[in-house]
Amino acid sequence: MALFRNIVFAAALAGLIAGVFVTVVHKIGTVPIILKAETYERVAEANPLRPPARMPQRRSTTTMPKPGRPRTASSGPPSPYWRTF
Repeated sequence: MALFRNIVFAAALAGLIAGVFVTVVHKIGTVPIILKAETYERVAEANPLRPPARMPQRRSTTTMPKPGRPRTASSGPPSPYWRTF
């Protein structure tokens, strides 16, 4: 019975450590992005006639399909594993 208690305790401790780690990573990585997005929302609400601020666009290094052409047609042949279910 002591072995089972030790295994459960170790699993609970590992889960607690993992939960704390994920929480810290979330606070450091995600919260600043959300706060910056909220500043854009406040500007849009304050000036309803002004168009929303645009983020700078990155140049894509991949080729994009032409307008009107379905994206699935330009993605290449389907994988042989797509109908395995």
